[in-house]
Amino acid sequence: RMPARLSGGEAQRASIARALLAQPRLLLMDEPLSALDTSSRRELVDHLAALFTAIPVPVVYVTHDESEAEHLASRIVRVDAGRVVGGARFVPHQWAGTSTGAPDATALAGRMK
Repeated sequence: RMPARLSGGEAQRASIARALLAQPRLLLMDEPLSALDTSSRRELVDHLAALFTAIPVPVVYVTHDESEAEHLASRIVRVDAGRVVGGARFVPHQWAGTSTGAPDATALAGRMK
């Protein structure tokens, strides 16, 4: 299909695939799901979790949605007003699809290999 005819989720998957074709040494994803509706986010976050496990590339994932970060990351660094305010090792759990973080805080989630 033509790119203009892709759904939001399909366009996001195509963008991620294009990025991976370049064989990056690091994948930086800045709010990749923010423009999607809740059902598309849930579907894509599960695909991303599987992808992050399968690829040998470290991923830095930036999001304001704390539960999304918790599902995808092996390590989370919390940033507020440009300052690191906390970090923790984390074992991912089932994503509920709701935000539990403060709206003005950003979670940087990274899967380290």
